[in-house]
This record gives sequence, structure tokens and C-alpha cells, in this order.
Amino acid sequence: MKNALFILTFLFVSILGSSICVSAQSPTTTISFNELQYDFGTIKQGDNVSHIFVFKNTGTKPLIISSAKSSCGCTVPDYPKDPIAPGQKGEISVMFNSTGKAGTQTKTITINANTDPNPTRLTIKTEVILTDEEWDKLTSNPLQDATLPQTTENLNTDPELIDAILLPELIEPTPDTDATLLQTIENLNTDPELKDAILLPDLIKTAFDTDVAAMYNLPKATIEFEEMEYDFGTIKQGDKVNHIFVFKNTGTEPLIISSAKGSCGCTVPNYPKDFIAPGQKGEISVEFSSAGKSGAQTKTVTIIANTDPNPTRITIKAYIDVPQKDIAEDLLTELQFEDTNFAFGTVAPNEQLIHTFKFKNVGEMPFILDGANCGCGCKVLKQPKHPIAPGKSGSIKISLDSTEKLGDLDKKLFISGNVPNNFYELGLSAHVAATLNTPETSTPEHTHDPSCVPPPPSKFRSNDANANEMAIRVYPTVSSNGIVNIALPTDSSPAKISVFDMSGKMVLQNVLPTSSSIELPNTAGNYIVQIETNALKVMRKVERY
Repeated sequence: MKNALFILTFLFVSILGSSICVSAQSPTTTISFNELQYDFGTIKQGDNVSHIFVFKNTGTKPLIISSAKSSCGCTVPDYPKDPIAPGQKGEISVMFNSTGKAGTQTKTITINANTDPNPTRLTIKTEVILTDEEWDKLTSNPLQDATLPQTTENLNTDPELIDAILLPELIEPTPDTDATLLQTIENLNTDPELKDAILLPDLIKTAFDTDVAAMYNLPKATIEFEEMEYDFGTIKQGDKVNHIFVFKNTGTEPLIISSAKGSCGCTVPNYPKDFIAPGQKGEISVEFSSAGKSGAQTKTVTIIANTDPNPTRITIKAYIDVPQKDIAEDLLTELQFEDTNFAFGTVAPNEQLIHTFKFKNVGEMPFILDGANCGCGCKVLKQPKHPIAPGKSGSIKISLDSTEKLGDLDKKLFISGNVPNNFYELGLSAHVAATLNTPETSTPEHTHDPSCVPPPPSKFRSNDANANEMAIRVYPTVSSNGIVNIALPTDSSPAKISVFDMSGKMVLQNVLPTSSSIELPNTAGNYIVQIETNALKVMRKVERY
């Protein structure tokens, strides 16, 4: 026990001391991350996954990172060892090893640097699912499993096994006990940043022996479910759904259920706590929360009881529909025009009328032009051929035909793309006056032809309920291997696929005749994927890591 106290004291003082050292020796600066949390989604046990956190030195002094430490040995961060100049960017690469892990995992990376505030913490999340083979190993008869004692003995030495709970009651306070250490230990049950500590073997042995008695030291019953699997079908993201599995004790002994556990925190089972007599029925209610999930989902509930065989597993399935706007909100940018309405004033018939609308991309995403459209009597002479990067300027050159009948001319120009409401509306006007050759009395007042209207501002449309059958789907939006699936409506035309990097440079162009998949470039990072059919377009941000 004294050794455990010494280790915890040493760790606490070391972490505290390193933070103070960095702050005291270097002028402070500030650090800004593109994201402080990343979710890998669902992975299989044994997978190694990685993610790069991009940061920027937003201060005026060089940024020096002294350490980047994870909350467990399964999470390995890699950080820049050289100073980062003011205004410059850097990367912290985090690799997570899911070997030996199961269920929802949340790990933190604590970054000590000459920053204010210090330290900075990053978080990674994932849900680790077990293969059937691993489940069989996990749930084999523990009385015959010799790995448990070895596992508990390794808890103090194996960094992969330190994620557990140290109960404060295990350390008896004495006058010699460091008050700071006691407070640190007291916080282990409440502070997620401190939860990765040491689990003494006796703790797991007590719980294990209790479970063994419930599962194996009772007369055996048999359990029979009316159904082993239930499919909720298609539900909307955020919905909570519930299903009741009915079972019967088909044996000759009372049936006692020790536990019923979902394969993730999103699946919450409720089971009978009293015994079920032979021949009687019971119910297990399973609630599934789809918050934060998308696409096809399969979850299991493992039921441990005095049954043979034991355990029993039931399964729920669902397809989670995530409403997608045609342009993802995180791809919208904003244009700032020098003028949105331009008047030529009074002009003569047949006078050449040309104006250039100049704009600047003041948003954070490249502007990808969908089209510049105006009605008859108005012509687009020049428009951007390539995306306009953030901070850069562009222009659209327009000519107005003044050969129409005398009077006022009013034309609308629609600039469409990945901007709020999908387009900007600009105006052009002029008054065509009479000349000596064309006296005003000889020509009727100008009237606009109602049939002469601009085409629709954009193929992008709002995601209303009536448009679901025409929806184009892009999934997943985070991909480790760069494979992205494109689902097209069954009656759509071939789709033109354009992929841009975040500066607006086109890196891939392709045509898909039917629903299929594309592969992003090998370089990790964010990409803009645009899909266009003869009816509509969609635009998504997709990350490859």
C-alpha cells in the first residue's frame, strides 16, 4: 500500500511540476485547435486508429510543447518537438489501440506547453465492438479461465490495463498522509481526467466471485425467447425506440437473471430481478438511443443467468436516417460584394452596357460557383472557372441589352453556390431614352416579357420532406480508407463527381452512372465532395484520416 501511495504521489508531483516548469521558463502564448474532440465512431476490437489534431500558435511568442501525455497506454500521442512560431500551425497525431478494449471508450491527451491556460486537453472517443470469437473467449467458464489472476497481477505494470477505479476507502487517512494526495484520490471517482488509476486485484476478485455464484453455482434452467432479433427499421437520428423481448423458462428450475448488458451505452436493457418459475414467461425491455449515430446499426444484449448454455444474446437492429441538407452547413461561406445593385442611368438605345460585379470571399470555406444566371436581355460574359479560396476576390462580368423597347430596364442576376440560402440576388437597371432617330413618341413604353425570367438560382434545394425520394446520400463523412459511398435516386441521370481540397483545388473528377463509391486521394485531410445530376446537386465535407 505504501508503494501505491508513493507512485500516486510521484505522478501527481511530476505532472504538476512539469506544468509549472514550462510556464515559468518560457514567455506564454496561446494555442487554438481546429477541434478539441474527435470520435472514431465504431471500430472492431484490435483495430489501430489514428487522428491528427491541427493547432495554431495564435499568440505572439514561440509555442513550446514540453509533453503530450495520454490517459492510458493505449493512446499514443506524437507532438512537435521544435518551437512553433507565432501564426504557424502544427499537428498532434494520436493513435489509439483497441486491443483488449470493449464498449464506449473516452481517452484524453493532456498537452503541457507555455500557453495560457495550461494544460490543454484533447479527447478521443470510440465504440469498440467485439467479434463473436472474442465474445466466446470473454464469456467462457471463468472457473476454468486462468487468465484472470494474471490479468490482475499485471494491472500495476501493463499500461493497457490501468483504466479502472481506485476507491478512496482503500487508503486509510493518517496524520502522515499527504492531504493533496488524498484529495486527488477522492476525485478519481468524479473527475474523468483522473479516472485512469490503479485497480487492486482484490477488488475485481470480490466482484468476480459474486458473479460466479450467481451464474454457475445455481441449478440450471433453460430459457427460450419468442424472437432473438428485432429490427426497428428506419428511424430518425435522435429517436429513442423500445422493444420488449418475451421469453419463457422452459426448464425445471427457477430462472434467475444475473445481468443484461448492452454492447454500448446507447442500448439500455431492463430485465426481471425476481426469479421466473418453470413454465412462466418474462420480459426484457430494450431501449435504443440513436443520438449521434447514423446508418445501419446492430447492437447486442448479453444475458447472464443460470441457464445452459450461458450467456444468451439477443440483437436489435436499426437504420438511422440523418436528414442531409444539399449543402452541409459546415461548407457554407460568405461573399462580400462591392455593389449588389448597379444603375447605368439614362442610356440610348443600342448602347453597350457592361458592368463587373466584384466580390471577396470573406468566409472560411472556398466559394464554389454553381452558376451565374440572368434572364433574356442580360448575358454573363465572364465568371470564375475555379473555386475562390477564403480571403481571395472574384468577379462576374455582365452585359445588358438596351435594344429593347424604350423605358426602364430592370434585370436580376443570381449568383449561386455554397452560400447562405444557396444564392445571392444582384440587380441591374437602366432607363432607355429616345434619341433623334428614335423619338419616344414612336415607341411604346418598355414592358418586361413575363416569360423572360432567369433559370432557377441553383440546383441545390432545401431538404424538405417531399424531396426525400430524390435525395443523394454521401457516407461515411469520416473514412479511414478514403472510400466514400454515393447513393443516387433510382431514376436519376449519371452523376458528375467533383472533389476539391480545402483550398478549392480540384483533386478528382469522375462520372458515376449509378450508385457506387469513390476513393479520395491518399493524403489525409478534409475534402469537399460535390455530386451533380440533371436534377440537383449536393455538397459534403468528407474527412480521410
